Amino acid sequence: MGRLRSFALAGALALLPSLAPAAVLGVYTHDYGIGQYDPQGDDVLGADFVEVTENIANPFFDSFDFSDLAGATIDSISLAIDFANAGPNSIDFGIFTIDTEIWELVIGGADDTSLADDLVTTMSDDVAPLTVALTASSGPAAADVFSNAVADLGLSFWFQEPALFVTDSFQLASATLTVSGVSAVPLPAPFALLLAALGGLVLVRRSGSRRSPAAPADPNAAPG
Repeated sequence: MGRLRSFALAGALALLPSLAPAAVLGVYTHDYGIGQYDPQGDDVLGADFVEVTENIANPFFDSFDFSDLAGATIDSISLAIDFANAGPNSIDFGIFTIDTEIWELVIGGADDTSLADDLVTTMSDDVAPLTVALTASSGPAAADVFSNAVADLGLSFWFQEPALFVTDSFQLASATLTVSGVSAVPLPAPFALLLAALGGLVLVRRSGSRRSPAAPADPNAAPG
């Protein structure tokens, strides 16, 4: 009977939701350049990059869609950008210095182009490629962006250059979005497993009934 009980228990446990270990759920890469990925905006494409320029009518804007991960539990999102010639640059006048190029990466929701609840990160050539990680426990801005991205199943980004005096540009080679978390493991043949579990329980019950000892005869009973 022990084996039958084990069989029934295994069948019942198999019906419980099962989760895979935390892992990378999806990686999405935009390689910019002629004949490759062409982002929104009027920025000029090079052989293997897009030239991002400030103060143009239709500036660079790009986004990622990870709606194929609907239903998964997303724990973290990271955006990595590979770029060159972003500075920073400045002019030293001896007694003071004026910044002439300071690029910033702005990360927002799927279709967000405002600065409200967005994450702004300063870029510089010495940290390229730059990776920004987003989780629910990040700083306030990063946590807000993470929450919005998970809700939208998408993330957008663009650039701004607040320094004055000159029009600056840099070369963006690629952007890669990595989404990590836990995905639900589909249960094979759920109805078959349910029937197996119920059948095992029935067998356990019947086996127990058959093996119960018969009650002894009452010696005082009248003969039938």
